[in-house]
Amino acid sequence: MPTARTVISGALRSLGVASAEEPVQAVMATDALELLNALVDSYSLERLTIYHTPATVVPLVPSVASYTWGVGGVLASERPLQLGPQAHLRDATSSYEYEVNVIDQARYGAIPDKTAPGMPTALYYAPSFPLGELFIWAVPTQAWDLIVYPYRVLPHFVDLDTVVLLPPGYERLLRTGLTVEAAPEYGREATGVQLAQLMEAKANVKRQNVVVPRAQVDAALWPVHVGTDLRSWSP
Repeated sequence: MPTARTVISGALRSLGVASAEEPVQAVMATDALELLNALVDSYSLERLTIYHTPATVVPLVPSVASYTWGVGGVLASERPLQLGPQAHLRDATSSYEYEVNVIDQARYGAIPDKTAPGMPTALYYAPSFPLGELFIWAVPTQAWDLIVYPYRVLPHFVDLDTVVLLPPGYERLLRTGLTVEAAPEYGREATGVQLAQLMEAKANVKRQNVVVPRAQVDAALWPVHVGTDLRSWSP
């Protein structure tokens, strides 16, 4: 598991501005730590570098149509970058879950009556800053639980020596990424080999994180032959 110091040392060695025999100078390490966390922020904006979207339960309050989300908001946890494409509604008195549509700003804006009460069937998340906003439609009439899957930022390095838990492949991605990112700081230009290593490291991570959606075909388009019983046929 990487620490900022191991990632930074590896990157600076790759650039030829540090050696394995001597520790990285304190000033260089501090500057590189800032650059490393900026790189983590940048990778957090790439959907396929996010390795986990944990199921998060939002307890809905009757007659409340929107919630601020982030530190200091009504939902006082880390502000999501965006929400995954699935969401579900669960009756607090049972375990049955209903699907809820995750819609975009245009579709939410087209709803004529955003105050209509009822069972929620759609939600819209606006990633405003510093607090995101979660809008529910219809406005809940009872205390349902909403289950969403937020994309959150990758973990930052709080200091040089605290271990950060990351899946396989991320240490190499951060090291090769920092090598390329830090090169101009030291009057260097990333080599073709270093750029290729970064591309390979990023591709490996994204390949692991990609989820291939299951194909769905309208039943009206299924190839049905004469005499076929639709009830027993499947694509």
